[in-house]
Amino acid sequence: MLGTDRRPLPVVAAGTVEAFGTGPDAAIALLDRAAAVVAARRAGAVPEPAGKPLPECPLDPRPPCPRRAARRLGAMLDGHHPDLLPEWLAALQAAGWAAPSEHLARLMEVARADPEARHAVQTLAGPLTAWLSEIVPGLGWEPPGDPVDAWERGGAAERVAAMRRLRATDPASARALMASGLAGDRAEVRAACYAALAIGLGADDEALLELALDDRVASVRGVAARLLAALPGSAWAGRMARRVEQMVHVVGPAGRDRFDIRLVAPVPARWERDGIDAAAPPGTSLGAHVLGQVIAGTPLSSWEGLGPTPHLVVLASEHELGPVLIAGWAAATIRQRRADWARLLVDETAEPGMVAVLDREDLEQLGRRLATADGVLTALGLATWEALWRPWPASLGPQVAEAVVALVLERRVGRHHGPSLRRLARALDPPVLVPLAGALSGLDLPPPIDGLRDDLAERLRFRAAMLEELTPA
Repeated sequence: MLGTDRRPLPVVAAGTVEAFGTGPDAAIALLDRAAAVVAARRAGAVPEPAGKPLPECPLDPRPPCPRRAARRLGAMLDGHHPDLLPEWLAALQAAGWAAPSEHLARLMEVARADPEARHAVQTLAGPLTAWLSEIVPGLGWEPPGDPVDAWERGGAAERVAAMRRLRATDPASARALMASGLAGDRAEVRAACYAALAIGLGADDEALLELALDDRVASVRGVAARLLAALPGSAWAGRMARRVEQMVHVVGPAGRDRFDIRLVAPVPARWERDGIDAAAPPGTSLGAHVLGQVIAGTPLSSWEGLGPTPHLVVLASEHELGPVLIAGWAAATIRQRRADWARLLVDETAEPGMVAVLDREDLEQLGRRLATADGVLTALGLATWEALWRPWPASLGPQVAEAVVALVLERRVGRHHGPSLRRLARALDPPVLVPLAGALSGLDLPPPIDGLRDDLAERLRFRAAMLEELTPA
């Protein structure tokens, strides 16, 4: 093209390809000829043989997801409030609709690493799961192989995954495989395999966990001890109860009785075998550290011979080691799921894990006590809103909404409360969402609190619309 000013294009015969491009501008004429040659070559190309046809896509008999809900799912997959995705999946499944096909591959990719989300997406995908996995192998949803073969031949991750699958389907086989030996595995793999026994944990697992107490690594022994603590009838729990009998006594006449506590330090070797940690954290005495662990592992029924439970809580509140007693009882309550002890201890410890043990009436009463500006965003309060049965009692929703408005109006929240506010917005009962968003939007606030208010109100409205779109007519 640079030379067309000095050398004219050759004259060609009419009817040939080069006959294209005979205008006055030599550069344009040359480009026209080149285009004609390329078109001629392409037109003469022989088609390649067709590839193997794709397998036929199976039909999903469920009604399709509403279009508005599908568009909102796309927004969440693009990063707009993605933490609401589990609730979206659960609501779609409850409504009986099929997952939107245009987002199914992305859903499968997002849920690949999360076992709970993976199960939900697999249920929603229905007959399309296997079809998509076959034509798009990179999704990583290939059907799992034989877990026994994966256990015997796989690497560390495959062995742990195989053990979890077996525990969910065939606990006896899982126990037999583990009993055959874990000595060749690394400590973290041994710990993960023993932790899999939490799936369907029962008395039949006690013997295997007792063997784990002889492991040379403390982290493995700790896993075994935590699981044995959830079996109040185990020999391990009996050993803990006997240790408590040595350490804690009630002395004195009625009305003037008190706890007499004898701390143990250093830690005996047989106690360390049972998972007792012999390294106290900074600022805590070793004796108190040991006491708390022993109490956490002791069956709560062992304490009831010392007196009524409310009286024991009172005695603990009067003792200098009372916080250690209360914290140990709280840990035991959560492990052993004792609602009666939870009712007494929840206000003493403010331990969030306690709310999962409370019965419905006690949980509602706790919610009413926490529905204040001081309590609504505490760890215990957030755990309570998440654990409450839906629908909430009629009066509780407005009470919580008023507490949130007061918290924002009094400017007692900042950007560092962002994670707590997002968690609150996920946990609130759906009828509360729109009224609370309206109340927040009506507040006249200066920067930067106005931005925090707007973010929360937008999130509340987004979740409300999401749930409305997924509610069958």
